[in-house]
Amino acid sequence: APDDDIVARVTGRRLDPETGKIYHVTFNPPENDEVAARLTQRADDTEDKCRVRLATYHENVVAITPCYDGSSLKQKSTISFGDDEEGKQDEKTDGEGLVVDVDPAPLNVLREVEGTRGKLEVFEDVAKAVDELLAVAAGSMSSVGGAVSAEKSTPNLSPPGSSQVKLNLEETLSESESNCFAITLFCLDDESSSRSIDFLPHAFRSFPDKDYCILTVPSSASETPLLSHFNPVRSKSGSTFSHCLYVLHKDVLFAHKYLKVERFVEAEHGPAIPRLIKSMGDGGDKIRELIDMSKEEDDVALDENPNIISFAVTVGGNVIGIVVTHRRTTGVEDINWLRANYHAEDFIAYDRHRARNQATIAAFSISPTYAVHARFVVREVMRLFDKTVLYYETRPGESIPQIISSQFVPIKPRRRMQNFEGQNSAPLWTRTVKESDAEEGKEEEKEGAEKWEPTPDTGMSLHFITKRLLTEPKINCNTKIVVVGGSTAGISFIESLLFTPYLNFTSVTLVSPGGLNLGVDSPFLVKDEDYPSAGRMVGLGLHNKIRVADAEMVELDRDEKAIVLNDESVLPYDVLIMSTGRADASVKKLPGAGDGYDGIFFMSSEGAKLAQAATKFLTADDKVVVYGNALEALTSVSGLIDGGVNGSSITLVGSFNLGDAGMNDAVLGALDELGVVVMSGLVAEEVMGDSEMFVTGLKCVGSDGAPVVVECRMLICADTHDCNPDVFKAVNGSGLVYDGRLVVSKTFQTVDPSIYAGGTMTKFSRTLTRQLKHEAYCSVETGGYLASCVLASVDPLSPGVVEPASPPVFMAPRSISAKLPGGLHYAKISLPLVPSGCTSMITGGVGPGSSGRYSILRTDPRGVVSEFVYLSTSSLCARNISCLVGLHESYLNSAKASYDKGLVEDWVQWCSEDWASSLYHDRFPLLHASLRTLLATDEGAFDVADMLARGADEGKEDDTLNGLRKAAVGPGGTNLMPSTKKLIEANAVEFLRKNKGVLNRFMLPERVPTKD
Repeated sequence: APDDDIVARVTGRRLDPETGKIYHVTFNPPENDEVAARLTQRADDTEDKCRVRLATYHENVVAITPCYDGSSLKQKSTISFGDDEEGKQDEKTDGEGLVVDVDPAPLNVLREVEGTRGKLEVFEDVAKAVDELLAVAAGSMSSVGGAVSAEKSTPNLSPPGSSQVKLNLEETLSESESNCFAITLFCLDDESSSRSIDFLPHAFRSFPDKDYCILTVPSSASETPLLSHFNPVRSKSGSTFSHCLYVLHKDVLFAHKYLKVERFVEAEHGPAIPRLIKSMGDGGDKIRELIDMSKEEDDVALDENPNIISFAVTVGGNVIGIVVTHRRTTGVEDINWLRANYHAEDFIAYDRHRARNQATIAAFSISPTYAVHARFVVREVMRLFDKTVLYYETRPGESIPQIISSQFVPIKPRRRMQNFEGQNSAPLWTRTVKESDAEEGKEEEKEGAEKWEPTPDTGMSLHFITKRLLTEPKINCNTKIVVVGGSTAGISFIESLLFTPYLNFTSVTLVSPGGLNLGVDSPFLVKDEDYPSAGRMVGLGLHNKIRVADAEMVELDRDEKAIVLNDESVLPYDVLIMSTGRADASVKKLPGAGDGYDGIFFMSSEGAKLAQAATKFLTADDKVVVYGNALEALTSVSGLIDGGVNGSSITLVGSFNLGDAGMNDAVLGALDELGVVVMSGLVAEEVMGDSEMFVTGLKCVGSDGAPVVVECRMLICADTHDCNPDVFKAVNGSGLVYDGRLVVSKTFQTVDPSIYAGGTMTKFSRTLTRQLKHEAYCSVETGGYLASCVLASVDPLSPGVVEPASPPVFMAPRSISAKLPGGLHYAKISLPLVPSGCTSMITGGVGPGSSGRYSILRTDPRGVVSEFVYLSTSSLCARNISCLVGLHESYLNSAKASYDKGLVEDWVQWCSEDWASSLYHDRFPLLHASLRTLLATDEGAFDVADMLARGADEGKEDDTLNGLRKAAVGPGGTNLMPSTKKLIEANAVEFLRKNKGVLNRFMLPERVPTKD
C-alpha cells in the first residue's frame, strides 16, 4: 500500500476506552455521538511517528528479502585431507573431506516445522533466531573492544522497487530451499548420554543435502550433554518464541580431528585475515594492529615468554579464528593492582601462579560454526604460551564478546575507600607499570606502547580463566528472567545473579525507563548512595550481560507468563522480578493531578528530567509551586534555583523533617534568605487548570478550614511515595496481593511462584508480626537475598527453594544524600531500626560563627552506631561513613570516650584520620566476623559474656551493663586476659599484613622467626 494510505489509516485510528473497540474516523466511524465523545487516540498514532516507522521499514526491507525469497544460497567448498596436492579440492564423500565456510550468505529458511504450533507462527520465531547466528553471527564472532560480528557476504539484493512487492509467506516457504533438518525427539538414558554425539553423523547421512541441524528445548529445561555440541542462538528482541534454539553445522563433527591452534605466521595465515575481519569494523582494524604489533616479537621463542603473541586457529589449514595475548598488564605491580581493585583473590590462589605465567587476551575471534570449541582453543593457547591464568579486560564503551562472557568467570570490582575532602592521596584506580629488567615476574614496558589507566569515573570490567576452570565448563541457564525496575534492589539482584561463577545466564532482561542510568544524578531527586557508582557499573559490565528495555510495564498476564510494555510489545518470562521502587504518588491521590495539565511534574526519575528541562522555558513572571512533605520537595527547590529560577518565584507548600531541629532551622533560614515562600500546614485539595489545559494553581485548605489558592505556571509534586500507577494497575489487575505494598513471603515470592519482588515496594505478610516495611532496609542487601532465593529455583544444581523458619534479618545501613537550598548538602545513614533512647553526639554547626559542618553520631544503649546525620556546605563521602554505622563505637577509636573528653571537634574529620582507613576496607567485616567466631570459644571473652548475661538476668539497666562491659574490657582491652588480647592483636595484624597493598598507612611488626 502507498505510504500516504498507511498514514491515513494509522492517524485516523481511535479507541473506545470502555469497550476496547477500535474505530476509524473515516472507514469505521462510531455508531453515535456518545461513543464519539469518549474516543481516544494513541500517543504514537501521529503522522510524524508513522512516517519514522515507514522510513525504518524501507531502509531494512530490501536487505532481508533475500532471506525469504530463495535468492541467497550458501556457498561452500570442500577440502580433502588425503594425499592430494596442496590446494586441490575434491568432493566430500563419506566424511573423508571437510566442508569449510568460504563466504557464507544468509541461511535459507525452514521448509516445514513439526509440532503443535502453526507453521507460520513457529517459522517467524525460528527465522528470527536462525538468521542472527548464521547471517549476522551475533555473539560468537568476537574481537577486541567487544566487536561482535562474523564474516558475511553481500546478499543478492532484489531489483529496484522490489521492496514494494508483497510476498506471500506461504509461497516463500514453499519456494525456499531448506538447508537444515530438525531434531524433534531425542531420548537416551543417563548412562549413555555422553555418547549422544555419536548419533549425529548418522543423522546427517540421512539428510545428505543439509548442512545444519537444529533443535529447540524449553527455556526452563537444563542442558543435556547433546546440547554441549550445539551453538545456542540468542533470540532477537521482540521474539515470543517459548523455546531456546540450538544450531550445529556438520563440520563441527570433524573439528576434533582437524582443529589446530598454532603461532601466527604472516606468510601462512596472513592472507586469511582480511576475510576473517572484513565485517568487524573498528574491531577488525584493532585485530590487525595487534597482529602487526606481535610480529615485532616473531623472533622471540615461546619458551622465552614474548610480551605479545598471536595464535591462529585453523581447520584443515583454513584460518577460522585468531587469538592475541600480551603480558603488558600482568607484571607484579599490575597483579597487585588487580588484587587491590577486584575480588580476584576469591578465585585465584596467587601463591600458586607466578606473574610470568599470567597473560591478558587482547583479541579473541572465532567462526560461529566452531564457537563450541572455544574452551579447547583457550586450553591450547595456555599450553603453548605456558600460562596458568588468562584475563580479559573491557574498557568503558566496549562490549564483552559472548565467547568471553559464556566461558570466562567475571570478577566483581572491590569497594574502595573514597578520599575525604582535603586528602591528596593518589587515585585508587590508577595502574602504573614500572620499567625494570627482565626479571621473573616483572614487565618491561615498550616505548610508546598504548597504556590505558582506569579511573573512578570510568572503571573496567574483568574476566579470567585458569587451567583448572577449563575442566569445569559453565552451565548455561536459559530461564527467561525479566526484571521490572532499575532500582537499587533490581541492580543488586542482577549483579548477585550474574556473578554466580559456575552459571551463564543467557536470557536476563531489565525493563526500566531510561535503562541503566549508570548512576546519573538529578538535582531534583534524593540520591541513593547504595546505588552503584558509574565506575562500579562499568566494572560490573551489566550492560554487556543483559538486555535492557527502555520502557514501562503496563499489563501483567500471569496465565500466559508475559508482560505488556507501554509500546505494546509483549515480553514473555519464566521468572518475573518486581523491583520498581516507589516515587511520588500525587497523580492518583491528588484530584486533578492526572488530568493531563501542561506544567505539572511528579518527582520520579523521568519526572525529574522533564522538570529540569522545563525550567529553561520559565519566564521571570512565572510562579512555581513545589508541593509535598518528602525530602524531594527540598531537592526540587534546590534544583529550580540551580536551574536559574528566582527564589522569590517559588512557593513551597508542605513541611519537612531532617531528623534534627537544628538542621530544620538551618534549612528554613536558607529558604528565607533565598526568598522562597514556605506555606506549611496546608492540605492540597485539587490541581487547577484553564481551558487550554495549562496548570494555573493549587487549591488547598488551611488549618482553620479556609480555602487557599496558590497560583502557579509550574507545579512540582514531591509528596509521599507509593508504587508507580501503571505498575500498581498491572499488579492489582493480575490478582497479586497489594496491601499498601506488594506482599511477599519469607523468600520474597508473591502468591504466584513465578513472580518475585523486592526493594522499597514490598513488605512481608501481616501474618509475620513486627516486621518493618522494606524501604527501611538497605536495597543492596535485600536485592542480594532476592537473588539467592531466585537462584535456588533456577540453578540446575540446586535442590530447590526451602522456606526458612523465620523471615530474613537485614542489618546493613541505608544511605541517602541530597543537595538542599542554599548550597547545603544533607546525608543520612541509618540502620533499619534506630531504637529509642539513643545517645546523640553533635559536632559543629551551620550558620555564622560555626564550622559549617553539622554532624550527629547516634549510638544505641549497647554502644552500637545506629545513625549518622550530616548537614554542611560541602558534600560527604557517604559510602565511607556507611561502613561505620552498625559497628560498636569502640571500633571508632573509642568514639564515646573520646567525645566525652572533648577530643572530637568534627566527626567527619575524626573519621578521616589514618586509624579509620582499615574500617573502610571491604574485607573488614570478614575480620569482624572471624573475631566473633574465635572469641566465642575463648575463655577470657566467655567470662565477660557470662558476667553480662548474669547481669541481664538480674534485670540490670542497659547503662549499668554497658558500664560493667567497659570495666571488664578496659581502655584498649587492657583488662582482658593476656591470651584474649593476644588473640585479637594477632588476627588484626594478620589482616593488615594480608591487605598491606591497600592499607599501607600502618606500621606492621616484623615476623618473628619460629624455632624448629
